[in-house]
Amino acid sequence: AIALPLHATVRGSSHTAYSTETFTLGAGVFDGIWASNDDADELGYEVMGKFTGVEGLTIFAGYAAQESTIGTDSPELFNLWASYKVGDLLLAAEWAETEDLAGTDSETWSLMANYPVNDWLAFTGRYSAIESEASATGAETLDAEEFTLAALLTVHKNLLVIVEYRTNNVDVGGSDSDVLAVEASAMAEKFLLAV
Repeated sequence: AIALPLHATVRGSSHTAYSTETFTLGAGVFDGIWASNDDADELGYEVMGKFTGVEGLTIFAGYAAQESTIGTDSPELFNLWASYKVGDLLLAAEWAETEDLAGTDSETWSLMANYPVNDWLAFTGRYSAIESEASATGAETLDAEEFTLAALLTVHKNLLVIVEYRTNNVDVGGSDSDVLAVEASAMAEKFLLAV
């Protein structure tokens, strides 16, 4: 899945936001969204809105674009996601449509569920998919889906272990794969060590 943040950490930005207990709205003009060249030739623009007016529910929509003096297309992103928490169960869905400098149009979507069984064990399941095509020809360049199941074990308040199984099914633009991974993270007051 593609993860592109709808926030800017570059110089030369102007951002306005309006927020209540139910809505958040924002807009900004930046010296680039995905790249900055410290001049006004390739400005970036963002708008976003978030709704939290129903207990446990969050809905977010955002759009970002950047002027470009290179490539065939100006990059842009439209992103929509929602999450809903029922008791301890968290459910989420996301859809995004992007166009990059290379002239590739992509559409991605994902579904996720997270459930903490107790204080030391939680499970997360996720399904995501992506389809990409060349803007000029419409030829498909990537068609893939991914299934992930992960367990998060809190061994100690400063030691976390994640066991994750992921399978990728690729119809166009790559090959299928299966991955089993184990990651341990030890945390102290001032630093984080991940293995």
